[in-house]
Amino acid sequence: MSVNVVRIGGGTLALSPGCREGGGKDEGRRVRDEKAGGLGTEVRVPAGFSTVPRLDRCLVFWRLILQVTSPQYTVGLETSGPIGSVAVLKGDELIGERTIGDSGRRHARTLISELDELLKSLGIVPRAVERVAVSIGPGSFTGLRVGIVAAKTWGFVSGAKLTAVGTFEAVASTQPVNASTAWVIDDALRGEVFVQKFAADAGRWRPVELPRIAALDQWLTEISPGDVVTGPAASKWPEEIAAAGLVVSPVELHRPTAAQVAACGLEKARAGEFTDPFSLAPLYIRRSAAEEKLDALTAAGPR
Repeated sequence: MSVNVVRIGGGTLALSPGCREGGGKDEGRRVRDEKAGGLGTEVRVPAGFSTVPRLDRCLVFWRLILQVTSPQYTVGLETSGPIGSVAVLKGDELIGERTIGDSGRRHARTLISELDELLKSLGIVPRAVERVAVSIGPGSFTGLRVGIVAAKTWGFVSGAKLTAVGTFEAVASTQPVNASTAWVIDDALRGEVFVQKFAADAGRWRPVELPRIAALDQWLTEISPGDVVTGPAASKWPEEIAAAGLVVSPVELHRPTAAQVAACGLEKARAGEFTDPFSLAPLYIRRSAAEEKLDALTAAGPR
């Protein structure tokens, strides 16, 4: 039996003879989506289905079927802090996650290789990934750049849709909702913190402000006893935090993970909140030390 093989985008459809131009009926033969490296969904065509005379219309039919039945993969990239990670969701299910190094420079050396190994271990080719969710900050200047560039490149090359996920939103997404207010904080150095406030809403945490930078002493005047605090720096000032009456979340929930980023990105994707590769950018809040030094020299004028 001859089979027509037609390439659509990144995948290959094997069409039975009934689906060629001028064909007749397809008596229950199969169409295979090999988009995921041969691991895609095999679809059986209803017996007695009459094909239309034009091949392009037939392909539209198969495209609609395979969009519904093929696995939908989301990759999450988290490189905002010293410990990064990559993760893959199949639908809503986490099917793989790996930790990356212990520094931003390590992220730059190993992010792509770790991600490549993870995809290969799952039998997924890069073009099978429909969405890439990336953590945009606040966080390490170097780490954020590495993740953002990787996501941009993926979007340019494969056409995968991108979602930008706030690092603090990812952290808040897995916190127990057992208070009315939660704060996610990270160390901004110089006696300052990166901070974002969240409010409990229908069993989840919703941001009520954008991430900002504040002096530690100033921020401690804004909180109320019983508020929850989490984030990478939640355990950094135990005496001050205890004196303020804050409730510290479990330490294992303080740092963002790629799984959290992927889940938040999937939620944004379902709401149609995509970011094009050209506008995707890190959320730095503060200028880098080098930029601040240059600003100071410029303001001082020529000597």
